[in-house]
Amino acid sequence: MSNHRIVTISPQGTAPDDASRWAVVFPAYIDGTRTRAEGRRIPREAAAEEPNAWEMYEAATKHLGLAAALVDKAYPRSWYDRVVVQTSKGPVRAGCIRVKIKDEQGEPVKTKDGTAIQNRKHLFRLVAALIPEIKAALLNAREKYIENNQTPKEKKKVQKKKKKKNKKKKKKKRCSYQYIIVWRAT
Repeated sequence: MSNHRIVTISPQGTAPDDASRWAVVFPAYIDGTRTRAEGRRIPREAAAEEPNAWEMYEAATKHLGLAAALVDKAYPRSWYDRVVVQTSKGPVRAGCIRVKIKDEQGEPVKTKDGTAIQNRKHLFRLVAALIPEIKAALLNAREKYIENNQTPKEKKKVQKKKKKKNKKKKKKKRCSYQYIIVWRAT
């Protein structure tokens, strides 16, 4: 087993000792903002925008139904990219995940929908495809939490800010449209 600490392991997983043989997925492998030289392993079209270890863990465990573990290890080229995860033992850092892609007999593990994981790059593509959905869900949950925990005064302030933004957007659209017409006329 490696000397890096396994932060948490999914319920589908077995003993943490087995996790040392699982496939490692760093966020850099599926990050669409990085180049191949910076560590991206899949095509930019299939990659996700700035994923983190927690989002990848959610994709692998909850959406794909695979056994996965968060690991306190960062990608060497971006050693500072780690996410703090709240566990029962307190907050811990996690920089990558390990995912079980082969069973004890060496056969590919299947996802919830029955798709067999062919290889590591296939896993990278599956996880990257789910990241935008997870980011949207986290954003919605954050907004709902903020809305539910605001005082009436704070809610009014937020509504006023939204109205101002909408007015500014409308004004900008009108101005740019008039500018385009004037430009075309001259």
